[in-house]
Amino acid sequence: MAARKIAIGSALVALGSLGLMLAPEPLAAQGTAATSAPAPATQPDVLGVWIDHTGRGAVEIVPCGLKACGYIYWVKDTVGKTGQPVVDAKNPDPKRRNKPICGTQVLIDLARQKPARIGNIWGGGSIYDPEEGEKFDVELKLITADEMSVLGYAGLKFLSETYTWKRAPVDLARCGPPRV
Repeated sequence: MAARKIAIGSALVALGSLGLMLAPEPLAAQGTAATSAPAPATQPDVLGVWIDHTGRGAVEIVPCGLKACGYIYWVKDTVGKTGQPVVDAKNPDPKRRNKPICGTQVLIDLARQKPARIGNIWGGGSIYDPEEGEKFDVELKLITADEMSVLGYAGLKFLSETYTWKRAPVDLARCGPPRV
C-alpha cells in the first residue's frame, strides 16, 4: 500500500506540473483582473476556476447535471519539449492520446456530500492524472471562499495527499476554445 500512496502523491503533483487549476464560474463575475475573485454573495462553492498548488495549471469546475466536473482551463506551458502542443499522450483510451491537454476532463462525477452541516464538500468522484493516465478518488473541500483542499486517494483516505488550490484571477486566459 505504501507504493500506492506514493503514486497518489505523484499523481496530484503531476497534475500540478501541468498547471491544472480550478476557478469560479462565470469568470466575468469574479472581480477585478488584478485580484482573485471575491466571494460570491451566496454561499461560496467549489464551482469556478482554481489554480493548483504549483501555480502551473488551472481547472474549471462546472455543473454536470446534479454533479460537478472539471476541465483543464489553463496550463503555463501549452507547448512541450518537442515544440508541439501538449497532448493527453498517456490516456488509457488510444483515441484521446493526440487530443490537446487543454479542455481535458480531469474531475469526474463529484457530488455534494451529505449532511450539509459538515461544510461544502464534494466527493464520490475521481480525478484524472494526464501525466500518468490514471484516475484516483478525490474529495474537494472549500476552506474559504478563495481556498480549497484537494484530497486524492486510492480507496482509503488515510493513504492520501492533500493540496490547497486557490481561486484563479479573473484575467486568467483559457488555453483552448471554450467548452460547449
